[in-house]
Amino acid sequence: MLLDDLDELEASVAQSRSVVRGRVKVEMPSPVGICLVIPSLPEFTARHPQIQLDIGCSERVVDLVHEGIDCAFRGGTVADQDLVSRPVGLMRFCLCASPAYLLDSMPILKPDDLLVHRYLGFTFPASGRQLTPVLHRGDEHFVIEQLPVMRFNNGSAYITAGLAGLGIVSVPRAEANPHLQSGGLVEVLPGWELDSMPINLVYPYTRHLSAKVRAFTEWAAALMNGHPLWTIN
Repeated sequence: MLLDDLDELEASVAQSRSVVRGRVKVEMPSPVGICLVIPSLPEFTARHPQIQLDIGCSERVVDLVHEGIDCAFRGGTVADQDLVSRPVGLMRFCLCASPAYLLDSMPILKPDDLLVHRYLGFTFPASGRQLTPVLHRGDEHFVIEQLPVMRFNNGSAYITAGLAGLGIVSVPRAEANPHLQSGGLVEVLPGWELDSMPINLVYPYTRHLSAKVRAFTEWAAALMNGHPLWTIN
């Protein structure tokens, strides 16, 4: 009996050591967090109940080292040489407007028709850069360069403006989908595709990728790659 008890104790200690535990601080763009990661977290917490997550969702570009962030989803090209960057997905966009706006406006049958419409612009708050949508269909492309009648620097405010009938918006498809399904928004020029934004998982070169951070990044990368609205393929 004593030997059996010792074997059981050793097995319990070994299992305890193999459990990944600790706190992970992660930052991500709001659409990634709200539309993908947060709704899927029950799966992660069931798999890793001893990992606590501090999650930040915003449009800003955080300083991972200065702010003590373990890893982050980052949209666009990652130019910071102090970060390890891993491409994990694409943020797809679509042009949308409310049914009420479209009912009271000229029909939009081709990209040139957009020039007589109210276009709402988006400004990335971290860089001040304006979103410049580019439409593609086969070998054709059309750059939406007209002056916006309004600009927004918050994603939720931007899509709310579209829902309110203020004009045409270029929003992440993952954010637009519930409103497209409910009829709150209608896709404009559905035969054309907008440029997608690459999404990367990043972490500092100087920071050892611990087991807890690796557990989250591997799960998050697989989650994004397995979702049709976000997959890189």
